[in-house]
Amino acid sequence: MDNALRVICLRQLIRIISISGWSSLLNILLVFMIIDYVTGMGAAAKESRLNRRRV
Repeated sequence: MDNALRVICLRQLIRIISISGWSSLLNILLVFMIIDYVTGMGAAAKESRLNRRRV
C-alpha cells in the first residue's frame, strides 16, 4: 500500500510538472522541505532518538 501511494504521488508530480512547469514556488517549497528534514534528523540525533528501524 505504501509503495502504491508513492507511485501515485510520483505520477501526479510528473503530470503537474509536464503541464505547468517547475516554478520558483516549487523551488522554495523544496528548500523548506530539505531544511525541515535536516533539522528533524539533527534534533533526533541530538536527543538520541534516531532509529533506523521502520515502525
